[in-house]
Amino acid sequence: MTDDSDLRARIEALEARVAELEAQRARAPRPAGGPRRRERPARPPGLRVRWAEARSEDVLGKVGIALFLVGVLFLLKEAVDRGWLTAAVRVGGAGAIGAALVVLGERLRDGRPVLGRLLTGGGIAALFGTLWTAGVLYPLLPPLVAFAGMAGVAALALLLASREADAALCVVGTLGALMTPLLLYREGGHMALLMGYTVLVLAGAAVVYWRQGWAALAGAMAAGGWGVVLVAWIVGLWPQVADGLAEGLRASILPGDRWAFTLGALATALTTAGVPLLRAMTREAPAEPFWETWPSLLRPEALAAAAGPLLLLFFLDVAWSFSDAAFVGLAVVAALGLGLAKAGRLTGALRISAAVFAAWAAGRLLGPDDARTAAVVVALGCGLVALGR
Repeated sequence: MTDDSDLRARIEALEARVAELEAQRARAPRPAGGPRRRERPARPPGLRVRWAEARSEDVLGKVGIALFLVGVLFLLKEAVDRGWLTAAVRVGGAGAIGAALVVLGERLRDGRPVLGRLLTGGGIAALFGTLWTAGVLYPLLPPLVAFAGMAGVAALALLLASREADAALCVVGTLGALMTPLLLYREGGHMALLMGYTVLVLAGAAVVYWRQGWAALAGAMAAGGWGVVLVAWIVGLWPQVADGLAEGLRASILPGDRWAFTLGALATALTTAGVPLLRAMTREAPAEPFWETWPSLLRPEALAAAAGPLLLLFFLDVAWSFSDAAFVGLAVVAALGLGLAKAGRLTGALRISAAVFAAWAAGRLLGPDDARTAAVVVALGCGLVALGR
């Protein structure tokens, strides 16, 4: 009986203590502001643009530095046309400005990081323009020396971007490097130098994208890289084709220029489309049903993955003038490969690219008539049905 009485007494004491604690909790004042909200997990670092940030100093600074770079490049062109200063003075002055911007930007990164990275990116892009001008437009530097200098600037930009984990700096530097030939390549020639330079910039940016996964960097690589390839075709190869057609030939492209252009287009496709696809296969979540995740197709890496193979076949066709049988064979192989491939969240982009390849092959095979239109519609319909399933 004694043991039972002790046990009952202990239970009653515990019950009294619990009741006292509940009463104290009920009397405790609640924090102001209502019930506590569940905190959202922090988003991974990267370049994310929101409407509230569209009016910020950061975005306005990006626009301003881009306009500044365009103005510097056109000022160099105007100085060339009017002969205001000697070539060495103009190029040296532009290089000095670029170096000063880089130094000033690095000094300001601790106190004013937004302004610092914008100045650094603008200075790096100005250095790219200076070396390209000195090696291609003027006989101031041998092409190989200019190429080595641009390689060093590209390595510096990527090193700074990786060290600071700064997507904005990497995007500005990449676009500035690729804008240089877009704005200044107007006389043709130097095809191997142009393609080698483009591949070098894209390869360095691809290494940073593989490590960081910045979507904006993937978009900058694709837009700038394929823009350079397009300018190389229009300025460097099309005049040779036009001259050949005027003489009654099918095409008259120098073998060295043709091979340099082909290798450059292949490398552009591998870096702008292949690297995002491989990264999605190895590092991202598995694919979800297409109709539930269609907005993901608007991401820069998805657009780059879908457009890269199509642009590659287009530029190879215009450079080598494939026969209908060869073109259809390549398009069918590409459609089958992309249709069967799985690349995480980029799988939907591959399916769309496969459907376009199938429609393109059918149109090339059937010729320019109503049957081609029907083939295009059927191929696209099959692709959408496959995506829906």
